[in-house]
Amino acid sequence: MGRHQENPAHRYFFYDKVSNKSFCKIEGCGAEISGHHGGNLQRHLQRRHPAEHAETSAQKRPAFVDGLTTLDVAVVKRPKIAGLHVQLSPDIIKDACIELVTINGRPLSLMEDSGFRKIIDPIQEAIGNDFAINSTNICEMVSDVAQGEREQLKNELNGRLLMLKIDSATCRDRTVLCINVQYADGDKIVMHTLAVKELTERHTTAYISSVAKDVLHEYNVELRQVYSVTSDNGVNMVKEVYLLSDMQEGDLSINENETDAAITLVKEELTEAEVGSQELDIELDSVTQGHVLRSVRCPAHTFQLAIDDALKEKWSSSLICKARRVAKELRAQNIVIPRKKMGHERAIVDCATCWQSTHDMLEWLLELRSFCEDMAPAIKALHLIENEWQDIANLVCALKPAKIAAKSLQSDQLTAGDFYGVWLQCVLCTDKIDNLFAKRLVQCLKTDT
Repeated sequence: MGRHQENPAHRYFFYDKVSNKSFCKIEGCGAEISGHHGGNLQRHLQRRHPAEHAETSAQKRPAFVDGLTTLDVAVVKRPKIAGLHVQLSPDIIKDACIELVTINGRPLSLMEDSGFRKIIDPIQEAIGNDFAINSTNICEMVSDVAQGEREQLKNELNGRLLMLKIDSATCRDRTVLCINVQYADGDKIVMHTLAVKELTERHTTAYISSVAKDVLHEYNVELRQVYSVTSDNGVNMVKEVYLLSDMQEGDLSINENETDAAITLVKEELTEAEVGSQELDIELDSVTQGHVLRSVRCPAHTFQLAIDDALKEKWSSSLICKARRVAKELRAQNIVIPRKKMGHERAIVDCATCWQSTHDMLEWLLELRSFCEDMAPAIKALHLIENEWQDIANLVCALKPAKIAAKSLQSDQLTAGDFYGVWLQCVLCTDKIDNLFAKRLVQCLKTDT
């Protein structure tokens, strides 16, 4: 039995099965259409007979009864929703959010952003079981993970000979003290950050020492385990190491007295024969045998001071001031437009306390020499004489080996031998440069070695 023809357009056509054609029955038309498909018939009415097409279209619309579509009139088709099927567990999602705010450095407020909620809310609903992601519980999760990492680090540091790295930084009226620990594990140097503490009092030696000691106590690290402390050359930092050294000597004297008492007690409990036949299994840690905490100057900071000493010479500092004045003038609005039209990049002004930025400023200024000379007749502030341009070129050339060395000193796995090799290489390369500033720089580097 054939399928029931539901399209109302069929009544305007006569279908001949032999020829497989439909003939339009509307007066004056008589068109022939191949087949008997309702869609083809409907298109014919739309092109040739608008009135009949409107009538059939109205009859095709579904009827509504009390706001509901009757299924005997129309077939309801639900729209297909495109979706992805991925394997995600609550633990994976939690770890990803924790990584966002720790390793990636995103703020906790990200968890409340509308874009992030559009992603995470459907996942929360699909998981169910009161699973939720928000800034509050992620903060708690970060604290729990941090505590677990501390416990694991306590076990790793237990009984090891350690080296500390202590440095401070100030930004927006907030000062923090960073304490790192280094130790040898096989053929590798392992470094961990123990704490980044905000300093709330004056940066006195006693206060910094107390903060450092509290951090060590938190990880169950005794002062006798600490072999050296690397810090910058600040007076409070240097004195802080001496104060810790005094504390260490006090602890060592107490430990030595306890050890002597223990050996005496064991000898008294054993007979002479037992003492002669048995070896006393009492180990004295090598760090307790007259060891005193050592202060190590930070290689990068010491290198920085050596370069600064050379740049503070009257001749070089005067030249840098003139170059800085030209660099600032090149950022003026009346110069920016012609400079951009000539295809030159934006102006660079150095930070007076960072010699590497000074090197970059001078190097960039040499690239704009022709532009400055062309504009100098109209703008006097851009004028430099020939000798000054040559001195700038000599200064950049002399600082080039030092900049390469500074990059090497930022390595994580830097040993004392590596530092000495980088320093010596810089001295040798700079000594080959034939200008007065290079000679002065070599003299400063050798003095601070």
